[in-house]
Amino acid sequence: MKKYIVAGVALFALSGVPAPAPAAEIPVKALPLFNWTGWYVGGNTGYSWGRTNYTFNSATGPVASTSIRHNGWLGSVEGGYCWQRPGSTFVGCFEVRYDFPREKGRGNLPIPTTETNTTTTVVLIRPTADPILIGPHLGFTTHQNQMFWYAAGGLAI
Repeated sequence: MKKYIVAGVALFALSGVPAPAPAAEIPVKALPLFNWTGWYVGGNTGYSWGRTNYTFNSATGPVASTSIRHNGWLGSVEGGYCWQRPGSTFVGCFEVRYDFPREKGRGNLPIPTTETNTTTTVVLIRPTADPILIGPHLGFTTHQNQMFWYAAGGLAI
């Protein structure tokens, strides 16, 4: 008897006859899986390297110039609040970020002196940065609210 039941089920499955699916006819309202409304905190880190050219001028023209290599670790912490109206793709955020610049640069700069017509060596260390940023992020979502595209602006202190 088991052989006949197994054979019948296999034959029915291979025949291509659709099975009834009553659940497919029940309407379901699609809700977005993601909403960007809420508070957030985060952090990031990175490494920077580059070169900066300095030229010091006087009333008669350039006095001295040099190129300084700089590198170092950078990091920041940020936090804010985003708001997205249900059913809309527009998202508005307000963020505060604090940067921890640890980039350093050293170089020698010959500066002519008026007394003995010799040069003085100056060491330049650590370019300054704006450590606090406050401002909005305004944008829109795509891919069923999973991706947020935005432009940021604000005040750097």
